[in-house]
Amino acid sequence: MLNSNLTKKELFLLSMGTFVSSAFFALLFLIDLSVYLKLISAFVLIFLLWGWGFWIFRRKEKKCDLLIKEQDTKSKRFLELTELATQICQASLFPKKGAGLSPKIVHFFKEFLDSDKFLLFAKKGNIYQMITASDVPLFERRKLFFKSNSEFVSVLKSTEGVCDLGFVESVKVPLTFKTLQKGHGFNLVIPLRTDLDLWGFVLLKSDKKLAPAEQGIANIIFNQLALNLQKEDLWVRLTDMEKKLTTNLSRFRSDLSILNKDSKRKIFDLHAVLGMVNNLYSILEEERLFLLFSKMMQDHLGAKSVLIMLPEEKTGDIVAKYSFGAQLGNLADLKIEKGKGLYGWIKNTKELWSLYDMRKLSEEEEVLKKLLGQGLQIGAKLSFTQDRFGLVLLGEKSDGSKYRQIDLGILAILISMVVITYKNIKHYKTIEELSYTDSMTGLYNYRYFYKRLTEEVFRAKRFSRKLALVIFDIDDFKVYNDTYGHQAGDCVLKQLGELLSLTVRSIDVVSRYGGEEFCVIMPESDQDECFKFMERLRKAIMNYSFKDENLKHEHNITVSLGGAIYPHDARTVDRIIYSADMALLKAKSLGRNKSVMYGEEVVAVKEET
Repeated sequence: MLNSNLTKKELFLLSMGTFVSSAFFALLFLIDLSVYLKLISAFVLIFLLWGWGFWIFRRKEKKCDLLIKEQDTKSKRFLELTELATQICQASLFPKKGAGLSPKIVHFFKEFLDSDKFLLFAKKGNIYQMITASDVPLFERRKLFFKSNSEFVSVLKSTEGVCDLGFVESVKVPLTFKTLQKGHGFNLVIPLRTDLDLWGFVLLKSDKKLAPAEQGIANIIFNQLALNLQKEDLWVRLTDMEKKLTTNLSRFRSDLSILNKDSKRKIFDLHAVLGMVNNLYSILEEERLFLLFSKMMQDHLGAKSVLIMLPEEKTGDIVAKYSFGAQLGNLADLKIEKGKGLYGWIKNTKELWSLYDMRKLSEEEEVLKKLLGQGLQIGAKLSFTQDRFGLVLLGEKSDGSKYRQIDLGILAILISMVVITYKNIKHYKTIEELSYTDSMTGLYNYRYFYKRLTEEVFRAKRFSRKLALVIFDIDDFKVYNDTYGHQAGDCVLKQLGELLSLTVRSIDVVSRYGGEEFCVIMPESDQDECFKFMERLRKAIMNYSFKDENLKHEHNITVSLGGAIYPHDARTVDRIIYSADMALLKAKSLGRNKSVMYGEEVVAVKEET
């Protein structure tokens, strides 16, 4: 950011001006002129120097205004991008098959990548076909496709993010592509891939560069496109399976009544599954996803019980997370440890297997004994990444029959759908965290603060509990910025964010209210607890040495704090914010570096120690 101090050139000019003015005043006193003439000359010189200094100040102020305007524009773009990414996670990108990209994605390419021309290719069997385009005539693109084993596709499989198309000079590509690229100036390609495969790519024309923060969210959007293409591929497989069964039913209808009956049942199952797939994909809560999936297993595959095991975030061990259907007993402590025999066997085996095939693993006999003892028969792997996976375990069928081949086929496709939806949920949560986080301090922003305060006030009201709100800001922070520069100020804000995270309780919510103002929501806290916390925080900040690598020395700052209590001081969200803010203003008026609780009179004021 721009340093608010004068530049070397401006300091030199100011020094020269001071020297010239001093010399001029000395000359006036030496020469024999009337007092009036001397005063007039001095006044003229002072006026000129004042005007010159004012011009320098206005120029610096204009630079600061331009910088603030630029930061506001970047913040607005970042917020728009996070909201767009959230909408994409919440809705299907292809609402109707063959309808092309949704307006949200078109908006993304045009507004954030500044590209009106782009082509989207999707994997169809062993080739990548163009499925939708923007501002490219049909006759120029209808015959363009890439083979899955081509050099062009091989390069994309090892590439992430936006990639320059310059590499096509050294690989073989279709002649129609070279003609199209030359005619429309395509210079970038975006691979759309997951850990499993390259599901498509986007060719576009753009010279715009995304900021690092925007690039992270853009990568999530690219991954969402890949997941959606993978979903479309699974949908095609399901519909193809339905068509084959319908054909078989017509072929053998007059010959084999038993087969006829079985085929009708299979088609009924597929119709039901196809009807539920879109509902599965639109889910954004983990527990609801596995609840619906388990219900499908029970209703359409006849599973008496379903057990879901997921990887722990820190250790990677596979632990029992959800169980549905018949009582599975106490499996809360069931764990498949990472690196052990059973873990390695599952990691390297196929997607579906029988639990009886795993009994040869003597190291894990105790785990297998528990699983088999609960009547679980079929296992399926949920492959999230190459190194992280979960498990779906099905119990015996309700009617006592064995699982059919068509059952296992439907299960395999639904497992893929669950994996896609699970990744979609993770993307949605990541984007939601970004939209609620202040990029400077790493704390929550005002948007999240107001949302959480509303929730906490409602909870306090419902359970007749107290709630404290603390608002504080840095004393004379503008002077600090004007003295040491905005970069030094930013450094203080970042370190203050880290200090706050270490000072508050785990149940407290810390947010950046705006500028140098911060706030802390303290559930189940009364006046005494709130005041003690404010004093502890005030002293911790006052005694903390803030370091700046550019300035090569440490600084100390102070803060003024105001606190208010629900329902003692206020009974609504806006009123409790107002009360805490008024207490903060009182702390400022008392000389700064103070802690003040709201009240008609100051309830408690702690003098600087």
